[in-house]
Amino acid sequence: MLLKATVTKKSVICFSEASSDLVEQKLELLFNDIELLLQAKLAVPEAFFSASMIHLMFVKINPFEDGNGRTARLFEKWFISESSVLKPGSCKRKNITMTINNIRLLGLEYELLDYSAALPFLLMLPQSL
Repeated sequence: MLLKATVTKKSVICFSEASSDLVEQKLELLFNDIELLLQAKLAVPEAFFSASMIHLMFVKINPFEDGNGRTARLFEKWFISESSVLKPGSCKRKNITMTINNIRLLGLEYELLDYSAALPFLLMLPQSL
């Protein structure tokens, strides 16, 4: 199986996205989870955690040729808005270098991701307020 690599400006590999044969399945699972989360009455910390995980999981699936980070940030803010815990636009933009470094903590290969290493990424959202 051929894995495409996502590359930063200096040609440093950040991670490999989900292989093309997994993208549809992984997106469907993510959107199903989002539906369940939206039906739940989440407390503020739970909504922040969920929004950050949605961002992280979407960017690791990386379904588009370009714009995955922007789309993931939009999903994150949208989820917070839909959860009614925060008004859209209340968060500052995340530092892209820190974001990439925290995403890399999970590992480079999609099939070997370690979500137990996600805490630094997940803490970025509440710290951006």
